[in-house]
Amino acid sequence: MRYAEIISEKVNLAYLYHGTDCDNAARIIYTNKLSAFSEHMSVHMGLPFDHHTSNEFGNVAGVCLTRSKYFAHEWTSNFGVVFVLDQSKLRANHLVRPYLYYRDDGTRAAGRREAEEFVIGKDGISPLDKYLVAIEISRRAYQECIADNEDYLDPEDARYTYLTNHPLLKII
Repeated sequence: MRYAEIISEKVNLAYLYHGTDCDNAARIIYTNKLSAFSEHMSVHMGLPFDHHTSNEFGNVAGVCLTRSKYFAHEWTSNFGVVFVLDQSKLRANHLVRPYLYYRDDGTRAAGRREAEEFVIGKDGISPLDKYLVAIEISRRAYQECIADNEDYLDPEDARYTYLTNHPLLKII
């Protein structure tokens, strides 16, 4: 196997991660969508200014992901939920660009490496289950979600039911 083939295989098996708290995770699963709540400057991603996709400041909307599983869990203070997404499927259907938010030019926290990938588009990622490989939750966060669910008389009304019963959920 040639070197280029090995790298190509490795990229095809790569995952992207999105860390969030339990409330947002429950909403994301219920809506089957990762909404585009972030904005980044298009020029920092090598994109030209486009009046159709950029706002008046040159920012484009999208979803922040990371190539670092560690960073995603750290983002949640190891007490949240991390969505694991198939990078190759995302790239086949969305414009995905690396983004160095924490630049070492003195404008951001130097030395912080999050390995961000930015999914460009105001529509976000939907349907999410098309790209979802796993949902990881800390044991403590899972136990608190279960305890919260038990406060509801009707299990269908419990706000974490879709999260705690999801078939791809992994307690770590």
